[in-house]
Amino acid sequence: MAATNCASLWSRNISSGMHPDAFIVACLERSKSAGLHINIMPTFSCSDSFLELIKAESHRWETLSVSIAGMDYESRVGFLRFCEVCDGLFLPQLKELSFEGPYRVRVVDDSFMQFYNKWTAPNLTQSSFSRTVPLRLNFSLTSLNLELPQYNFPYDATLRLLNLLGSLHSLQKLCVAFQPQYYFRFQSRTPVILTSLTALSIIAQANEQSTLLAPHSLISSLQIPNLTRLCIKLRCDRKYALQYYEREDALLTDLIPDPEHHLKLSSLHLDLQLSSSGLWTGRTPDLQLSDFFSNAPCVQNFVVVTNFNIAPLLADDSIGRMPPLLRVEFRDCESFQSEDVSLWIGSLKRSECWNKIEEIILCRCPMKNSKFLDELSSERKIQIIRDAN
Repeated sequence: MAATNCASLWSRNISSGMHPDAFIVACLERSKSAGLHINIMPTFSCSDSFLELIKAESHRWETLSVSIAGMDYESRVGFLRFCEVCDGLFLPQLKELSFEGPYRVRVVDDSFMQFYNKWTAPNLTQSSFSRTVPLRLNFSLTSLNLELPQYNFPYDATLRLLNLLGSLHSLQKLCVAFQPQYYFRFQSRTPVILTSLTALSIIAQANEQSTLLAPHSLISSLQIPNLTRLCIKLRCDRKYALQYYEREDALLTDLIPDPEHHLKLSSLHLDLQLSSSGLWTGRTPDLQLSDFFSNAPCVQNFVVVTNFNIAPLLADDSIGRMPPLLRVEFRDCESFQSEDVSLWIGSLKRSECWNKIEEIILCRCPMKNSKFLDELSSERKIQIIRDAN
């Protein structure tokens, strides 16, 4: 735990043998009404008198970060003592809460981690939970980040997540990350309705074929009528992609959710990467979005980061279904071919879409045709970035 603005006091007084409690009092007095940032680490250890000092300043708590990953027995006892001493606090200034659960989660039982639900924090709007799914959150959250753990019973965790989301009526931004080797399938008899949600991000590190189902499976269990921004980041081993789709010319459209219930979607960010594998003998799968675009009439900003084959995305038949895009960005697209892009730009110029497009960015895409690059560089709407951070 630490109070703000205490660095000079620490350097001046710690060598003089000052009692820790006296040092904390000096820090709190010097920082006056400045917000406090509370950080409980796995090596947490403190006295009751120290806890009482911090508790007395609870009206100044601004952020709270807790990590119990790797805690030994003594640290866990100290943390439980913190929960007991700080039970039922009123935290008027607390705005952000983050919690990092244990490395291994065997069962869905975190009753001792529900200390925050005994607090009253009217201004708490942002929370992050890593390797744990809260049973409930008694706050009016507008932003929530979740990293789902590797539960031995994933169905329980899945059900808990859907129940949690259904109770967060003020939620506007949601990010869900799935750990590798997490076997699950979201199945909800009735979709969870998230009326206030406008931004959704899904991150999946898939080294097992089951995790390939994560983005589509989760979104299929949600009804988000006002969704405007969608971001999907997927890392997958090629052999599992091949096993899942069972054919070499797989069109990985199943990774992209059906947009028919998200008619207000205006921003789509796809970051899809297949990692190398010696077991992969087929061609790189295609990225095909024609059907998606035909059902997403409001998309204006489109970002693609992928090593999939994007030639089908640039085909003539996809332009006829393209929504009124304003900004398009291709970033780190390894399969980018100058000829494909040339034909795509030419087709765009002959279509009604060209007048609506304001900017096309080609960032770190390997195009070796110098003649074509010169032609692109002269086009006002096209920006080529070769070495961007």
